[in-house]
Amino acid sequence: LSSLVAMIGAVVLVRSIFTESGGRFGVVPWRAVIMLPLAMTLFATLLNQLGIVITVFLTSLLSCLATSQIKMASAAIISLGIGVFCALVFVYGIGLQLPLLGTWFRPTAL
Repeated sequence: LSSLVAMIGAVVLVRSIFTESGGRFGVVPWRAVIMLPLAMTLFATLLNQLGIVITVFLTSLLSCLATSQIKMASAAIISLGIGVFCALVFVYGIGLQLPLLGTWFRPTAL
């Protein structure tokens, strides 16, 4: 599989070198360039601390902020639905050992 990906990359590289550019690349979507890697990093960092429902909610909400076309209320509702759906599928359906609520929500002994 990695050889196939490397071959496709080589073909794309060769084609880009020998093909004349028809114009500029265009406007760089900086909002998406920043928000999407930030969302992935947030997911990897906070999964154990917050649990799957809240982490998926936050990362989906952050990903929705990558575009200005989605309103905040719609993004919150969609993100909540995705969080609940992921909990149902991965924790209950597949049986992965992911916390629904993470370590930040567990009571501590005094």
